[in-house]
Amino acid sequence: MPAIHHPFFSLMILIYIILFILLMGFLSFLIQKFRKDKKYKRKFYDFEDNTSVVIAVLLLIVTFFSINAFTNDPVFTDPREQIGYGKSTAQPWLESSAYSKLAQEKPEDLDLQYAFITSHFDENQNMGPDVKNFNHEGRTLYTFYDGLSKSRDSKKADIGNLCLGIYYYFTGDHGNSRDRLEKVKNDKLKYLNTYLGIQSYYYNHPLKAYGHFAKEIRLYGDIKGAYYHLSGIYDYEKRYEEIIPFAYDDAIKQYIPYQFRQRAYLSRHDLYNYFRALLSEAFTNGNLVGFLGALLILLTWIFYLRRVNVYQKGNWKSIAFTVLLSAAFVFPVWLLYDTYKYLLDFDMNGNVINDFLYCVFGIGVIEELVKFIPFLIILRFTKVIKEPIDYIMYASISALGFAFVENFRYFDNASINIIHSRALTASIAHMIFSSIAAYGLVLAKFRYKKKPFLYGLLFFFIAAFAHGFYDFWLMNKDVSDFFIFTFTWLLAGILVYASIINNALNNSLTSSDNIRLNTSKLSSDLAAGLIGVFLFEYIAMVFIYGPTIGNREFIGSTLTGGYLILFASIRLSNIDILPGEWSPIEFFAGLLPAQIVYGDKKPNYNSLVGKRISIRLFRKKTILEGLLPVEGEIIKREKIEGFSGWFLVKLDKPLPISKSNKEFILIRPKERFALIKKGDDTIVSFAFIPELALLESNNKKLKDFKFVDWAVATEISVPQ
Repeated sequence: MPAIHHPFFSLMILIYIILFILLMGFLSFLIQKFRKDKKYKRKFYDFEDNTSVVIAVLLLIVTFFSINAFTNDPVFTDPREQIGYGKSTAQPWLESSAYSKLAQEKPEDLDLQYAFITSHFDENQNMGPDVKNFNHEGRTLYTFYDGLSKSRDSKKADIGNLCLGIYYYFTGDHGNSRDRLEKVKNDKLKYLNTYLGIQSYYYNHPLKAYGHFAKEIRLYGDIKGAYYHLSGIYDYEKRYEEIIPFAYDDAIKQYIPYQFRQRAYLSRHDLYNYFRALLSEAFTNGNLVGFLGALLILLTWIFYLRRVNVYQKGNWKSIAFTVLLSAAFVFPVWLLYDTYKYLLDFDMNGNVINDFLYCVFGIGVIEELVKFIPFLIILRFTKVIKEPIDYIMYASISALGFAFVENFRYFDNASINIIHSRALTASIAHMIFSSIAAYGLVLAKFRYKKKPFLYGLLFFFIAAFAHGFYDFWLMNKDVSDFFIFTFTWLLAGILVYASIINNALNNSLTSSDNIRLNTSKLSSDLAAGLIGVFLFEYIAMVFIYGPTIGNREFIGSTLTGGYLILFASIRLSNIDILPGEWSPIEFFAGLLPAQIVYGDKKPNYNSLVGKRISIRLFRKKTILEGLLPVEGEIIKREKIEGFSGWFLVKLDKPLPISKSNKEFILIRPKERFALIKKGDDTIVSFAFIPELALLESNNKKLKDFKFVDWAVATEISVPQ
């Protein structure tokens, strides 16, 4: 019996409490914001850099309450209509509940009874709305067939015993299954010989099993089940040649598992049929919702990359070409996977060492290679990749093209609830690993200027290892309980990715470039885009499954999804551009929500360049008393003794001082990460510059400049 998802009442109460606290926090933020609006006479709807994320959150809240106020779960008056809807939307609980009524009305309809049992035990029942309903349906199912098996009507008794035999098979009770099947008197009854064949093989009577399957096929009964289980036995016994004729028979191949057909085609080196089956399988389960979800993820991350690349945005034609090229290279991945599995016999087998090696060399190396080749083609045959940030951008876009096809393949109706997860985990991970490989080429060309092949090869294998390590903790059953390693690895990877982007930007720009990257708005817009993905998934879930299941999935994924949105949007905008700087790669930083929001974020110092400020006294009876107030313009950032938060200010009027430059001063906020803003008073350090030539040094010392006193700086409006 499949494990049925049951949202424990206490857990749901806890989640609702947390959601209520988050809502109260958001309302508190709004109240404080409106108070500041009144003080500084700002418009109430102007949230400055945070406007997009506030709109996204409000839209999410409004949608949630609107859906719960105005929508209901689908109601069906016709059981056949309910069954059809359940099949098309992967809701077997709708099918089984409808079949339950029809089965009792028509006990002689064996196909109807079989559909009832198989839909009840469908693996997608784990998404069902209520475990109690499932268990009650199971008791109803058993009681109904047990009653039929005791009927004086031999036909009804046969159906009852056969259905109980199938029921016991699905519960894993092979002994009772065989006993019930052997009580069936009509040996020509559909489905009987299929399940007798299964039980015969289970009890080590293979010849009897083959005979039963052959009889089922000869009677034109359960042909699908007979061929499915027969091919499964051949596969278990490694008698692969016996399956090959099935794969080439148009009347049979539809009944055997897809992977068996692919192995048969590969063993014959028949790439035509291999790829034809591959394309058919890839798009059979595709749907519009899945396509839109995959597209939304793709566009969210592309817009982020274009915003980050302040050097050049990248034209849409080159971006689209890279995505399409990378998407086309997904199909060779499956060929390589199947070659490993079926021709080289290298696959996951549960052994920890084998599975780790497979994750690195069977997944990591293959996927990173297939993502890297389109990037190399763009690098070699176009002129769009020029600067370090272009390397990272197009490596990431190549990864997104790969992830788009992968996501589309995963997003069938039974998996709509993983759209946000793929946006926040797999898609980011693909970009991280591809960028690590590309970063090797960046270092070889722009920093060390030597051995590009060796650097590229080394970083490619680092990326492949990182990819394999990420997958291993998810895929091996013995270590899957430690999936926290994968989660932590992802968080560390996001920090690495942000560092790579920062270094690539630093070395794509010169000090003369007009640096305009509003990291606060970048963070807000990225968070808004990811919330948009979350919102799309919620609406799709409600549209397909109804508000009960939609709400359950939404609430259940809010905590982890919300944390990842917070972490990714802030950390991936934690960028401080210093032309020519190669900063150390970050692996770990504050991971808790409070540390993310209030911790070691890099302030957007570049946003101050070009702003006009007013500087006035902080305290009386100092040397500045006769010099301030003054006004001037911040024209440049300066790095002094490793701290890059100093600013060179050109004053409107020369200072009446001697033995120092009169037109320029240096300031920095007293609070290390503070920014000078309109309407806010910022305490700054005020320093004289003895000689402007001192600013040309690459190793500036604080002692070379004369600290005078603290002052108060405020941004002022530029005269029109």
